[in-house]
Amino acid sequence: MGTFPLAMALFWTCADGAILVAIRWCLAALERRPARPGSDLATLAAVLVILGRLPFATEARMSDADWRVVEVVHWSIWGLFCVTWAMIEGSILVYVLRIYALLARRPRRGGWGEPLLPLALLCLYVAYTWGFATVGPTLDAGRIRNLAAFWVKVCAAFWTTFEWAVVIVGFRTYALLRRRPA
Repeated sequence: MGTFPLAMALFWTCADGAILVAIRWCLAALERRPARPGSDLATLAAVLVILGRLPFATEARMSDADWRVVEVVHWSIWGLFCVTWAMIEGSILVYVLRIYALLARRPRRGGWGEPLLPLALLCLYVAYTWGFATVGPTLDAGRIRNLAAFWVKVCAAFWTTFEWAVVIVGFRTYALLRRRPA
């Protein structure tokens, strides 16, 4: 994994994570409860450090491994980045929906959205990577790439769906706030 693509992936993760932290702080302010900036920023920093160190840690240990194993690990790390982006965007959607419901004075229904959505995506990643790591080392380069590209496309579909849902809820929130008296 090259340094520039890794830097760009970490930057994107940091940008999405910063948006998530800001939205959590806004929700805390609207609910009139104290925000936890320290824990939010510490979690974001931990994710960035783990994702930043992972490629270098695996490359150092795989210098004498078969090229197919190296390729599967490389693509699995990129799959982890992709699912992380989808998890962050899904979490942003959950919090934006909570903000909209709060502003619309709707009662809060359940609280399982925050942990359940990222956990479900992470479970999908683990299941897919388990199968990929099992089958991948027996395939040729083209099929390894095709299987890896499939996972990236699955994550892109989730990310795009979540992103557009956030946009729609954002417009609805704007319309809601615009109708309110000043």
